[in-house]
Amino acid sequence: MYKNLLFLLILIFAKELESKEKEIKINYNHTYTGLTGAINTPNARVDDEGDYSISIHQSATDKKFVFKATPYNWFEASIFYSSLNNIEGSFGRDYIDKGFNTKIQLRQQDNFPAIAFGIYDLAGTNLYDAEF
Repeated sequence: MYKNLLFLLILIFAKELESKEKEIKINYNHTYTGLTGAINTPNARVDDEGDYSISIHQSATDKKFVFKATPYNWFEASIFYSSLNNIEGSFGRDYIDKGFNTKIQLRQQDNFPAIAFGIYDLAGTNLYDAEF
């Protein structure tokens, strides 16, 4: 009984791996704010349409929760909540910040580099604000 069940699970898992090999997808790195890029440096690339991610970051200065979505293949947005350790907020707690980041890809990458316009901390307290 157990041998048959194990054999069936192995067949299902092998079939799943076979179907995954046919799907080739490029995964881009995400910045500390959730948009595509590396660490705190954004780039002009945008994830595939319909992609989303949730991430949690913690450093010596702050903790951040980020939800990122790519509703279109040219638009990427993220919402974040951040708890700053070194700034005291109300009732003796850490200061809480929230914000919205967005990126619009103006030109996709081919023989020439991609071009995008983005804004960090669009609707927040501007502690993380930047334009690129």
